[in-house]
Amino acid sequence: MASRYTETLSPPTPEPKSVSSAVAKLRQYLTKADEFNSIVEKAKAGGADITMATDPRSVVASRMVAEAKERTKKGKSGGIPVIGDPLNQNTCAAGVCTIAANAGVSFDKMSGTLHTGLATDEKGRKIPQYNPLFSAQLGKSGYTELKPDEKPMPGDLVQYFEANDTGAMNPYHLEFVTGDKGGGRYETFNNYGLFNEGKGQSEVMDVRGTNASERGRASTMNRFYRLTPEAAKAAVGEENAKFIDQANVLRNELGSIRQTGLDGESQDTFAVIFGGLKNKQPKEQVLKNALPFAKNKEYVKAVINELYAQGN
Repeated sequence: MASRYTETLSPPTPEPKSVSSAVAKLRQYLTKADEFNSIVEKAKAGGADITMATDPRSVVASRMVAEAKERTKKGKSGGIPVIGDPLNQNTCAAGVCTIAANAGVSFDKMSGTLHTGLATDEKGRKIPQYNPLFSAQLGKSGYTELKPDEKPMPGDLVQYFEANDTGAMNPYHLEFVTGDKGGGRYETFNNYGLFNEGKGQSEVMDVRGTNASERGRASTMNRFYRLTPEAAKAAVGEENAKFIDQANVLRNELGSIRQTGLDGESQDTFAVIFGGLKNKQPKEQVLKNALPFAKNKEYVKAVINELYAQGN
């Protein structure tokens, strides 16, 4: 009768079927990863970085956040002036909407004149410049208001309101979200602050759905707006929208392969082996990197040996 120590020291022999299945999945993963990278490069050539983006809205958001950060670094010189107004008043809306337009958003459905707050920039684009106009024509702006239970995300606009003498709520300031600071606090881009003081980074506290939201300016009452799926798709273009859909399918397939690729092993082990194959590392290096993560070292070793036996 074998002692329990002998049994413990004898590693289980890997099942050939399990090894061959893992090898096939790793090969499949390599192929699909190449397909994914090819789609990403095609989208980049078309002006859309979809490396991390899973929908057109997030592509627009990443463009807006990137421009906001670059402008903020420049201080006052990065601020965006009001079109046709030598005093440059109400620069907040002009700046936010210009950056949105630079990211592909169209405000062409909105109506008005320079006097009522709708300007035309040097590129021939309509740019909303006054808060009352934007609020009144929200349905034509390409944006829709978030419900209190919908969490703001980067790229979402935030409009501030204050109560007038009659108690009506009037919009007076516009920014957009650039990051989540936790606890209902969000980092924002403030063109008014950037243009006038050289400080483009601000912060907003989400008070929607609370008693504070009805107390006006003292409580920073605010509303958040998000680009509609239709407007976001138009902003990135039909071809890029298709690339995003294709990339999402591949993301799901790659995720599924990672989870099931190595029987009983973690995704870390899978990732190390994949990285070794992708970077054409020698087998000895892959074994050295992967085995510390392996739960069944003999199994993982057998998979790596088979991969390299087939040619890497």
